[in-house]
Amino acid sequence: SKKTFIARVVILTAVLGGSALPAVADGAWSAGTHEVRKLVHGKHRSALVYVPRSVAKPAALVLVFHGGGGNAEGIRAQSDWDREADRHGFVVAYPRGYSPRDDAHKLLTWNAGSCCGAAVRDQSADVEFVGALISDLKTKLLIDPRRIYATGHSNGAQMSYRLACELSETIAAIGPIGGTKVLANCPQVRPVPFLHIHGTADPCSKFDGGSCGGCFQEFLHQAYFLPTRPSTWECDSVPSTIEEWRERYALPEKSVPVYRHGPVACESFGGKANPREIMFCMVEGMGHAYPGGKPTPLCEQRPGSRSCRIFTKVVGPSSSEIKPEPLLWDFFSRHPLVGKGSM
Repeated sequence: SKKTFIARVVILTAVLGGSALPAVADGAWSAGTHEVRKLVHGKHRSALVYVPRSVAKPAALVLVFHGGGGNAEGIRAQSDWDREADRHGFVVAYPRGYSPRDDAHKLLTWNAGSCCGAAVRDQSADVEFVGALISDLKTKLLIDPRRIYATGHSNGAQMSYRLACELSETIAAIGPIGGTKVLANCPQVRPVPFLHIHGTADPCSKFDGGSCGGCFQEFLHQAYFLPTRPSTWECDSVPSTIEEWRERYALPEKSVPVYRHGPVACESFGGKANPREIMFCMVEGMGHAYPGGKPTPLCEQRPGSRSCRIFTKVVGPSSSEIKPEPLLWDFFSRHPLVGKGSM
């Protein structure tokens, strides 16, 4: 029934969403969490922004994009970007994706090209939103225009790639996790260096290519019996995708091993000093879960629940053998935007 359907959606948004964080009024840029709201193409959009107690002046900015169906609170809770910001004195922004409901905070997607969900269906102006958010933060905080970075998981990784294509003169480097480019054209003005992290057992963004996507819909169907339509696409293997980028950036064919720890193997094309560097970290046996070993907000709130078990089954295992934030910050730190002066 309609009432049952609505009840299930309410339960779902509660378990996926994490707890709400207090907003801080614009202009009160003390240490802590701030809520930024922007009106973009008639839609109210927002982001959480974390300012550490000790912040560099000017400060780097790291944009962290949640996956499809997720939200800013979820990726913030599951990642360690706040802690990394505390250590190194940069600002972190967690933008919220698109929903047909104005200013919604849950079940959000990004228009990364051919994925995902309502954001693609409605052709949401996500690149414009990110551009407006960056401009806003530049005016309210002393942000170093040479050190603006983007990372994200799944649909958020795809969004990072889109920004590398369409905001290449603004975004210094990106760090996609568990998602590849799904944009037909890539009008880069400059080659944006990137560090890509991917699990070999990812059933959603398949390492060996084939039929990608559809995991969130499968979870909704199995866990909550919600009617869903398959949302899959044919994807190339991750190594072949990295190879395409290597050729595009005119980097040497032979990579250099730079990190090895248990199931984690990282290689660099071009080397650490190359402004076009591509670094690729393969995690043996990791699925589509965010790396680091932390539970999803759903499993943290309802450990051992049926919905948690189904979610874990659908996306596959995480890995505690890799902590992406220190690895990505190290990569970002050596790749400022060349040719832009500090504010």
